[in-house]
Amino acid sequence: MELQESIRSLCQALQADVPEADARGRYVLRFEDELELRCFLLVGKPMLEGVICRAPAEPAEAEALFKKLLRVSLARARDRADTLTLDQEAGEVLLVRRLAVESGGGREFVGAVEDFLNQLDFWHRQTTKDVSPRSPFSMFARP
Repeated sequence: MELQESIRSLCQALQADVPEADARGRYVLRFEDELELRCFLLVGKPMLEGVICRAPAEPAEAEALFKKLLRVSLARARDRADTLTLDQEAGEVLLVRRLAVESGGGREFVGAVEDFLNQLDFWHRQTTKDVSPRSPFSMFARP
């Protein structure tokens, strides 16, 4: 299944309009006015990417944030397939996941996105004062 078909399945589950791919071939979806999900292909493999936060401009604040994220990341590393990364050009701290599903389609894709959004929400809350546990994303229709 192609990425465009997977995005269509996801949007159908969300009861949302299917976005157009941007100039870089990424499909961008926004959730709860805080989380941004980007879906794209990298060397033919489906990738999920989410913005955790903007990188602070002040060096001391940036260092403190990166140290905090690194500590949490190291504690969770063996249980998660996600990667934290810094896009210096865009000034964003990102969470990235390469999907294990070869086709990236249908229910597997929707489930992978749901799990990724829960992880993205966790990391986003690490950068805010709200680190209290929340209910997981369960916005997807399931037959």
